[in-house]
Amino acid sequence: GSLTVQSCVCDANLGSRNVDDALANHLADQFQAKHKLDARTNKKSYLKLLQSSERAKKNLSPLGMNECLVTVECLMEDLDFTYTLTLEAFEGLCAPFCARVAAPISKALAESNTTAGQLDAVEIVGGGTRMPCFKRAVAEALSLDMSANNFGLSTTMNADECVANGCALQAAILSSRFKVKDFAIKEAVAYPIRLTYDQPPAAAGAASADMDTGGDDDDAEATAAGGPGGDNSMVIFQRNEESPKVRRVTFKRDAPFEVALTYDSSAVEMLPEGCSLEVATFRVTGMPTQTDAKGGAEGEDPPKVRVNFKHDMNGIVSVSSAQMMLEEVVEQEKEGGKNGSPEKKEDEKKEGGGDGEKME
Repeated sequence: GSLTVQSCVCDANLGSRNVDDALANHLADQFQAKHKLDARTNKKSYLKLLQSSERAKKNLSPLGMNECLVTVECLMEDLDFTYTLTLEAFEGLCAPFCARVAAPISKALAESNTTAGQLDAVEIVGGGTRMPCFKRAVAEALSLDMSANNFGLSTTMNADECVANGCALQAAILSSRFKVKDFAIKEAVAYPIRLTYDQPPAAAGAASADMDTGGDDDDAEATAAGGPGGDNSMVIFQRNEESPKVRRVTFKRDAPFEVALTYDSSAVEMLPEGCSLEVATFRVTGMPTQTDAKGGAEGEDPPKVRVNFKHDMNGIVSVSSAQMMLEEVVEQEKEGGKNGSPEKKEDEKKEGGGDGEKME
């Protein structure tokens, strides 16, 4: 079997933790109105409210529950707190968060060129998905049958344990100690990755960077070219393209240089607030000059250095290897012992074990 991820969309600042915070603040307001004390000013007291909020959320999630009693002993200054939370009040607190559910769903459908009617099933996972108001929000966004069980949503997997079970299965697939049925998983690149590389010294002239997309007949020349006034960056992994994948980028360099990987600016709105765009910086070293390596004349083009960038199934991007390629002129010997016309032969040489040096 196989599984292919067509699109990956999320709201990094939305989760059931938002419900816990909103409910804890609501309970703190009720306690303050009664006792003139703000439990949020005391970390231990607020932690008790968060724990009680989570219990209340779970108690109101099953169908048929219309209210629950919230009790906190010695909440603050030896005062107990008791409050009856109704389902209506709870869903009112959840309303702003449920309203944000439709946006990532619509974006995922649009990016995968899929309509809601083409979906055979919609599986929901995570503890927060047990809340009826959340189920309704998802079902409404997908135009499902609201009168059906679970509003037309599928709940065949354990909402809490399915991720851990999947991790254990993937570990078994990767392990050589277990024999499991073959199952291919093709992930999607969640955030576009941009490559930025050093400009060559002015004396070296312009240097180019060619990108091989990794396909059999899929050679593509990058639009970025180094040198004064040139653009020295390119997006090497586009959003939602298949992963794992290796991109081969060829530089013309005869001296050590650095390459930096960052999130593309288009990923800013998808990343958590305040997240840095920097991913990693690598220094490629170990290449001799063409004159030293092959006895070439000064002024000739620098040798080609091929750097392999890998985006793995975990979403981690890195430099997997680097090779230097040199051209060597070989004379073909004709019959009778006479030399024929020269022929160019390209040698490939790995330097420094073939790995770039990572800089933190």
